[in-house]
This record gives sequence, C-alpha cells and structure tokens, in this order.
Amino acid sequence: PAVVTDNTATRLTLAPVRPGAGTAWPDGTPAPGTAYRLPDSPAPRAGLTAAAAVTHPYVQGNRVRDDGHPRTQIHAVWIADEATWTGGRVSGNDFSGNGSASTRFDSAPTGGRWRDNAG
Repeated sequence: PAVVTDNTATRLTLAPVRPGAGTAWPDGTPAPGTAYRLPDSPAPRAGLTAAAAVTHPYVQGNRVRDDGHPRTQIHAVWIADEATWTGGRVSGNDFSGNGSASTRFDSAPTGGRWRDNAG
C-alpha cells in the first residue's frame, strides 16, 4: 500500500515505496484514471503516532490539536504498543482540543522530559 503524505481535492502526494525510489508503487505508477480506494482512518486517530522505536525526539512548539467540528483527532500524541519512546524533549506544544485526551501511551515513554504542553 502507498502512504499518502499530502492531498488536495484532486491530487494525492505519496511517499516513495522505499528511500531513493522514484515512485510509491512497487510495480510502477498506475495509468491515469486508475481507480483507487483510501482506507478509513485508523482508530485511534492521533496528530502524531509513534509505532516504532523513537530515540531522543525533540518535539517543541507545535500545534497538535483538533478544533474542527466535528472533531476527528482523538489524541495529539499516541505511542502505540509496539513502539518505544526513549529520552528526548516534548515541551511547549499545544495539545488541546482533542476528542479524548492529549496523549495516549500504550507503551510508556522512558526518560526525557515532557512539560509545558497545553491540553
């Protein structure tokens, strides 16, 4: 499956199938007009999801919130069960307005500093 990195009403921007690849498609780019389907958003929906090892992240001064109507973002930050989050700093962010809670830690972060985040 391709990973959508950006979209408009008429265009999708996809991540390459692997670093250095010229396309997101392992078997070549589909012809124009080829039908596609985007899967439903996974639950929970978070502004920032860690689903792998994260070491010494620096997340500062970001707006990771949902003030839309209806709200579609459940958490600002979700550390999934299969992830590890070690060290780093998470500070000065706006995590307010999410549908459930600012953060969800299925795997707890270790070390580092989490402070001064609104929400």
